[in-house]
Amino acid sequence: MVEDKKITFSVHFRGLARTRIPRFKKDAVRLARAFIRLLDIAEGSEYIFNVRGRSGRTKGSAVHLARQAAPRRMVAIYVGDDTTDEDAFRALPHGITIRVGKRAKSSARFCIRNRSEVDSILAVLAAI
Repeated sequence: MVEDKKITFSVHFRGLARTRIPRFKKDAVRLARAFIRLLDIAEGSEYIFNVRGRSGRTKGSAVHLARQAAPRRMVAIYVGDDTTDEDAFRALPHGITIRVGKRAKSSARFCIRNRSEVDSILAVLAAI
């Protein structure tokens, strides 16, 4: 399934039979090489390829823009579950960055297990 994210898109292959996944990944890498000058194609969370233009714009770039518009005293909070969120985590060295899900290595300062824990954090913040 292709998810249109307007500026980027993601290719989800969760429904693919496990026996077909290695071939799918191999074909995706081969296809990515053909467009290497135009597109950045990275394996995201489990069963996802994220595709974006090579403009240099990342979620980290968006965070920098948002921080410029925000009051200096405001603390930034960023929660993410994908490899593309790592750029944003690195862009917020003094913010609160939270990685959702298993990840061997992350630039986020904190890690939580799942979406339910995200909902709990948001409920606490909303009550403040």
